[in-house]
Amino acid sequence: MKHLVVLLFLSLPLLAAPSISEGTLDLRNYRLTPKSIIRLDGDWSFFWNTFSSYPTIQELPREHTFTIPGFWNSHTHEEVQLGPYGFATYYLTILLPEDRPPILGINSNAANTALRLEINGTEIHASGIPGESRHESTPKYLPRYSFFRADHDTLHVTLHISNFEDAKGGPWFPLVFGGADALRGIRLGNMQRELFYFGSTLIMGTIFLFMYLFGTLKHEKYELFFSLSCYTAALRISLTGERFLIRIFLDIPWEFFLRLEYATLSLLILFYSYCIFFFFRKIYSPRILKLITYTSVGYILFFCVTPPQIFTRTITPYLIFIALMLGYLLLVNLRGACQKIHTAQALLAGNIIVFISAIHDILANTLIFIRPPLLPAGVFILLLTQAGIIAYSFARTKHHTIHLIKKLRRTNEALTAFLPREFLALLNKQDLTTVNLGDQVSGDMTILFAEFQQRDGVKRHITMEELNDHLSYISPVISYNNGFIDKYLHNGLMCIFPSSCQDGITAATEIVSATEQNNSPLDISLGLHRGTVILGTVGSQRRIDTTVISDTVNISSRIQALSKIYGSKITVTQEIIDTPQVKDAFTYRILDSVRVKGKNFPITVYEVLDGLREREFTMKCATIDLFYTALESFLQEKYTHALTKFLHIREQTPEDPVINMYIERCNSALKGPSRQATTKNI
Repeated sequence: MKHLVVLLFLSLPLLAAPSISEGTLDLRNYRLTPKSIIRLDGDWSFFWNTFSSYPTIQELPREHTFTIPGFWNSHTHEEVQLGPYGFATYYLTILLPEDRPPILGINSNAANTALRLEINGTEIHASGIPGESRHESTPKYLPRYSFFRADHDTLHVTLHISNFEDAKGGPWFPLVFGGADALRGIRLGNMQRELFYFGSTLIMGTIFLFMYLFGTLKHEKYELFFSLSCYTAALRISLTGERFLIRIFLDIPWEFFLRLEYATLSLLILFYSYCIFFFFRKIYSPRILKLITYTSVGYILFFCVTPPQIFTRTITPYLIFIALMLGYLLLVNLRGACQKIHTAQALLAGNIIVFISAIHDILANTLIFIRPPLLPAGVFILLLTQAGIIAYSFARTKHHTIHLIKKLRRTNEALTAFLPREFLALLNKQDLTTVNLGDQVSGDMTILFAEFQQRDGVKRHITMEELNDHLSYISPVISYNNGFIDKYLHNGLMCIFPSSCQDGITAATEIVSATEQNNSPLDISLGLHRGTVILGTVGSQRRIDTTVISDTVNISSRIQALSKIYGSKITVTQEIIDTPQVKDAFTYRILDSVRVKGKNFPITVYEVLDGLREREFTMKCATIDLFYTALESFLQEKYTHALTKFLHIREQTPEDPVINMYIERCNSALKGPSRQATTKNI
């Protein structure tokens, strides 16, 4: 902060310090301290086409003066207006007070185009090599803070300047004299400020470049051109002011850096024009954009192929063109703000600052007034507005993204109600977006079919409320036992248990038990079979559905239909019973041997007794041995013996439909061979 205050003083007249008059600065009555700062603006003694040093310069007549800073192009010397090319000596006598700091310093910032600074005849700084002709001089811009001991009461300051390259010659930036502490503070403050501007601009450019490279809207090139604008501005900052890039590469010729400095000016207006164009595409005139493009590119080519003596003459009209184009960009931004385009108001504030600072620097370049450049600060303020826009956009995007995520979660949850997560897992898919037409997987699985009927026996449609109420306690049972509902059918459903038969049987018994415990008005019958199935997606690209294809599904459905005949709650096939996890874990009895259409061999079906009401379960378990004895006689065609045993069982379980079915079969067989019991077809 201290350095910024010092810089502020540099830009204001220092009323307390004496002024230069006729090549002399009298400080004998001035309190000169290590913190003192004096701008050496004023009338220096001027010797045209002469290089002279102290003490011989004292012998020359001091007839002419020249106001520093200033270009000698418009200076009249001996009634002749000087041109841009030539050389000269500037001479200033400084009378020091007796009470003065032991170390003093002077800042010789820049001059067109070579400079040598001497104090009391001793060279303390050189920027290039001043010469009396183009061949003898070497141009260079190299600001320098030089320090020396104040051992004499009088300082003889001599400036040797030559220019044979630029369209304007002479010292164009004020020299600063004062205490060593003050000048070191200025130097440190300038370097810190410019490096801060350079780093901030570079970082912001990188951020916008990444936003473009990793963004989804690459056709919107606002981020790209703003990034290029930032990189160009950072390069220009390193080439002006303290010129720290030139300090790093001292051996590179002066012309290269001069061309690069001019190129950055053209590229900056070019890139930023495209930036504004993509931000306000609807109100930005393409003709103006073409004008800026052709002019900027043409100007870059012009000073790349012409010598500095020519292209430096065009800087003033080109600066006027830039000022006009910046005014147009500001007008476009203003129209966008009036139309309430998103974040246009914030961008307008930054563009106003950039416009003012650019106009300031253009006027300072023509020496209408002398002030430090403001464009780096203006660009930095623009970056701050962009950072604010980014922060606001990110916050808005984050809020919108969170809203979309919540909505997407709700959508996914709703979609998983139509397509179970377990089905996706079997297909090795993480979510619905990765499901493609034709995805499939095969394996051994247990298929369960369930059908609901009115418990009161009245044939009527089951209402939606009754069905949903029934499913509310059936669905959790299926999920808990590692299964999932694949389809809801008319008055029923189809379930898949990918892991084991035990999961399917356990779920079936718990469903029957839950139905009884909840006193549901609906009765249920279940059929299970295990075998190889294929799960996959079918349909078209516009409409995809899931399906399960195999004979296992067909057999499971037909086995469930047999439950109505046998009066059983849970009917399973031999493949289920033969599974080790089921065979010894559940109570079951054989029901019948049936023939399925399309199969060459009959299928043995069983009734699982687990899950039945306690009374029914106890009666059926008590008669299992007698039932198997009767069934064995029936299969051996000993129908009379079998009938006797079945009748005996019916006395104990009069409501068992299976016993009544076999009694009927025995009676039919006893009446004649034509009515002999045969395997049932389903």
